[in-house]
Amino acid sequence: MRPQDLASQTVAAAPSLFARLMRAQAAIRRELREIEGGVEAVTTSPNAEIVALIQEHGREMQRRWLAGAGAPAGLAARAGQVVMEVEMLPQGVRVTERSDLPEVVELIRAHAQILSGFLA
Repeated sequence: MRPQDLASQTVAAAPSLFARLMRAQAAIRRELREIEGGVEAVTTSPNAEIVALIQEHGREMQRRWLAGAGAPAGLAARAGQVVMEVEMLPQGVRVTERSDLPEVVELIRAHAQILSGFLA
């Protein structure tokens, strides 16, 4: 799967919330780091209204993932092989995604890089 295909899947998943977050991107900070078996992304803002959007997005993303509907196309067939944790923070969220399978870890990391690119 091409990175742009993953990106379009991400945008299509929650267009209204995603659009609101993108309008606020100057006030959003995302730190991404690779961890064993996946990634950890911490997304924050000093603005309480934006924090609420970030947290809403985190909860919605996890709900869709658990329902089998939140994974972008490249990960959809492997969703059961990914463990996703979403932790609410005072100023945003921490999302951890892991897998025991190297090929799935590659997909997780590629998708996380694409998401970080939206906020660059």
